[in-house]
Amino acid sequence: MKLINKIFLNSCRSALKKIDFWKSKPLEVQNKVLKSLIVGGTDTYFGRQHTFNDIKDITDFQLHIPIRNHEAFAPYIERVMSGEDNVLWEEHTRYCANDAANEKSKERFFPITPSNLADCHYRGLKMMLATYIKNNPESKILDGKTVTLTLTGAPELKGKVFFGDLQAIMVENAPFISEHFVAPSKKVSLSSDLEEKIQSICKEYSNKKVTMLAGNPAVNLKLIEDLLKYGNSHYLSDVWPDVELCIQDASYSFLKEKYAEITKAKEIGYLKTYGSAAGFYAFQDNLEDEGMLLVLDNGIFYEFIPLNDLDAAISGDKDYHALTIGEVATSVQYAMVISTNSGLWRYLTEDVVEFTSVTPHKIVLKGNVKDARESVKKQAVSHSDKKDVAAKVVEAERVAEEIVAEEMAAKVVVAKVALEDAAAVAMGTTTKDTQEDAAAVTAAEAEKPAETGNPAEEVKTTEAEKPAKKRGRISKKAKSANDDDKSVGDFFGELF
Repeated sequence: MKLINKIFLNSCRSALKKIDFWKSKPLEVQNKVLKSLIVGGTDTYFGRQHTFNDIKDITDFQLHIPIRNHEAFAPYIERVMSGEDNVLWEEHTRYCANDAANEKSKERFFPITPSNLADCHYRGLKMMLATYIKNNPESKILDGKTVTLTLTGAPELKGKVFFGDLQAIMVENAPFISEHFVAPSKKVSLSSDLEEKIQSICKEYSNKKVTMLAGNPAVNLKLIEDLLKYGNSHYLSDVWPDVELCIQDASYSFLKEKYAEITKAKEIGYLKTYGSAAGFYAFQDNLEDEGMLLVLDNGIFYEFIPLNDLDAAISGDKDYHALTIGEVATSVQYAMVISTNSGLWRYLTEDVVEFTSVTPHKIVLKGNVKDARESVKKQAVSHSDKKDVAAKVVEAERVAEEIVAEEMAAKVVVAKVALEDAAAVAMGTTTKDTQEDAAAVTAAEAEKPAETGNPAEEVKTTEAEKPAKKRGRISKKAKSANDDDKSVGDFFGELF
């Protein structure tokens, strides 16, 4: 291992131990963070308003404090921006940073307390660099300069508070020794003219040893393009051949192809981070793994809400509780809620995250809450429509089955009657109709006048004719029965 790397890692021993500890005992660490935060907010306006003195555990914490987005938090933040102390946090707030990483929220400010700046933002970066060098002991990133550009100029004082971009606030408060490793100089970096800063780097550092790029990826991309034009070069390695690592915010992954195009002459590592003006949340501890290690011990207490439960959580449903770090699962998309040492309490971030691992806890960004909520609503409507259609189909099938059953029952009755008549004829059984016919024949014979001739023959003839008449009648009935049999056969043929 290089000597400078040993010296740096030795200065980061405490940070590396914290990482190992929270990896093994995440819930214990988060509980400790929550208790520390409650102490820092108890004697504030917000703490008194939400009776922090009565909060003993996570359940109390969730019951006493509703989840808020930035709009709901704005009245408290505006009081901080006016210079009022002890509104959200016990320390005096000197800075408010706009969320410059989000182009739609340039006027949305977040308080930056001394604890937040030191224990959240700076500590997060220190943990990230220490982890990278620990995993890459022969790294040369400390042998040269790290180029980073601020999007705006120096923080501007308005009343009692400075306002500006988070990166500019961090540059202004960086320790003196950082000047040895970072370019451009603090004076140039805090200039308000971005073009001037880019031209200064092109002139002063195009022939210097640069080993790492950090900061806003979109700004750095413009810097590289102007640098290549300045040096009449095609690839970054033509100007800065020693660049080893490029640190980028995870939300700028859409620029990956652009970077690959201008750096393809030399393989460069891309290390993703996840953070905002509200806090530093996660970093990639393994460049081969897309998941970013969630930082659990830098003054942030995390809660997570499955997207399907978001409306219940925001509405303040007391039967619902957000999930802690010990309750999350992989492959589920969550809205992230944070409480920080800058005085943000159960603040709903705009991001949707998904855990790729829970041992240790690693996340990837999956989009923003607004789009995710719209998607969930559309899916719910679509699912409801499908359920309605399915219900109507089931009802139609039920009605059709009832109609078919009724028709079958009627046909079976008809068939049964026809079969009974046919069976009666086949067995010679006299029905009511045949009995009436027989009585009519007997009466007719009784009324006939006596005829001459051999009485015996006449009687014989008469008796012989009777069956013939009867048989003629039966034949007619049988014909009717045959017709009924035909209709029954047709009926069963339709069924089978």
